[in-house]
Amino acid sequence: ISSGALNATDSISVPSLSWSGGTITGSGTLITPSGGTAQLFGNTTKYLQNKTWQNQGTINLTDGQLYLYGYDPANTTSPYTPTQNAPQLQNLAGGVITVSTRNQSSPIYGYSYNSYYGVIGNARLINNQGATINWNATNYGTDYASINGGNFTFDNAGIVNINNNLRLNNISNATDTSDTGSYNIATAKTFSVYGGNRTLAAGLTPDTTGTITGAGALSIDSGSLTVNGTLGLAATGTVAINGGTLNLNTGAGAASPIAFANTLSISSGALNATDSISVPSLSWSGGTIT
Repeated sequence: ISSGALNATDSISVPSLSWSGGTITGSGTLITPSGGTAQLFGNTTKYLQNKTWQNQGTINLTDGQLYLYGYDPANTTSPYTPTQNAPQLQNLAGGVITVSTRNQSSPIYGYSYNSYYGVIGNARLINNQGATINWNATNYGTDYASINGGNFTFDNAGIVNINNNLRLNNISNATDTSDTGSYNIATAKTFSVYGGNRTLAAGLTPDTTGTITGAGALSIDSGSLTVNGTLGLAATGTVAINGGTLNLNTGAGAASPIAFANTLSISSGALNATDSISVPSLSWSGGTIT
């Protein structure tokens, strides 16, 4: 698909997809089966409109933007109602999504008509279900490349490898859902939470416990991150709070506190810890610790 549109009310299984432009739409499910590959390339926008895409194979986004767009032509005036069949990308067990775009501020972008009024229907932008996302994207210079949600949701029950700076922009967990997977931040790279509310789940086993690990940096810039699972990054990377709220509720007591190995920086926002924390180096220029 280089331009134009594929409109499928049927569900279709496509083991080899070459997508350089245009739109895929319709109420049927698009399936990339196990062993299949979808190549998204070319400095263009690829529109996934009102469509569920289930990936069991490999999706490579190498250039341009994947734009998940929800639109209901009957929903253009007040009172607004939820857009039906809103788009979502489901990365199922065994699936791998690799994003390696260059000089693109939002390689994955979600918008549903009147989404800012909170009427987006079943709009899960990305649901990573026991699968892998490799984030290799770059923006101009050292700026963040974003998954930009606009009130859509992103849930991680798999692995997100953050190999270049990633910002989750205005994107929360789905209602009654928490992340049970891991975010692994590479050395000298930053994972930014910017708007939305995200929770790392406290599971009964390691594979049901949300965690952030690695030797990179976590930056809470707005919105909130609640850690009920584990924050392995505290022992190996850096944490900064620059306007949002970091809630630490892992159950760590005074006998075994969360130990920050490197400087904890707070310039604004809040650190809210029911956990005991050990902070040998604190840089505090504003904000609240509670």
